[in-house]
Amino acid sequence: KRIFVADMFYDVNHPVRRDLHRNFIRMNLDNFADNPNVVHLISAEFTGPQHFVEFWLDIIDEWEKETGKKANVALSTTKDVQDAILANPKYRNIVDIIDIRYWHYKTDGIYAPEGGKNLAPRQHARKMKVGKVTFKEAYKAVSEYRSKYPEKAVTYYAQNYPDMAWAVFMAGGSLAGIPVKDADFLKDATGMNIIDSASDDFKLLGNKDGCIIYSQGANSIPLELTSGKYRVTSFNPKTGEETVVNKSLKLKAPYTFETSDTNAVYWFKKI
Repeated sequence: KRIFVADMFYDVNHPVRRDLHRNFIRMNLDNFADNPNVVHLISAEFTGPQHFVEFWLDIIDEWEKETGKKANVALSTTKDVQDAILANPKYRNIVDIIDIRYWHYKTDGIYAPEGGKNLAPRQHARKMKVGKVTFKEAYKAVSEYRSKYPEKAVTYYAQNYPDMAWAVFMAGGSLAGIPVKDADFLKDATGMNIIDSASDDFKLLGNKDGCIIYSQGANSIPLELTSGKYRVTSFNPKTGEETVVNKSLKLKAPYTFETSDTNAVYWFKKI
């Protein structure tokens, strides 16, 4: 017979363990109260139950109200727990970052173990078909949460990361490990929104003064840019190598970009 110690560990009604949990959570918050670059997650390899995540968030909320300080909170759980927490305004408002780590879309559906099943991520992976993740599936996961909760950052460290870094970036995700180091490019991207391309051949981020294109085989790409002059730069998606395509491209809206390399990243910046 097996005794599931996790059931006892996650019992927040036990008078002794409840205080131990509460004190430990508050100690971590106190330790990093003056470090705005620290992100708080419930734990590593967390596949625990929803009620414990709610307890964790309740303690964070209590601490923030008492101290007047703000903790950066990332929700990193199984998908069922993640969606339940986000559906509740009380807990959703405490969360700053949605972290996709313990589930993912795959080419033939979704891999989404349930929380609170007394199984570690590696144990879930032995019982369920993990499947294959391509750009399309990673993009879908991030863009869905960015669209539904635009006020929150979304990170993705699930299956096939860091190979899916560009998918995360183009879907509006945060902390994507793309190889581009150009500070102006990265700064421009922060002011852009996802533009629905309705195509898997290319994805777009943009605003009225510029755009970023991730091409995976597109020859002609319609762009919603205002008329004017633009500097056009391309990047190798694997190496980040930068090439100036056109120092001063004069375009008139509407404009269709004819790509010189169908597998590249393009950056249009108004000058």
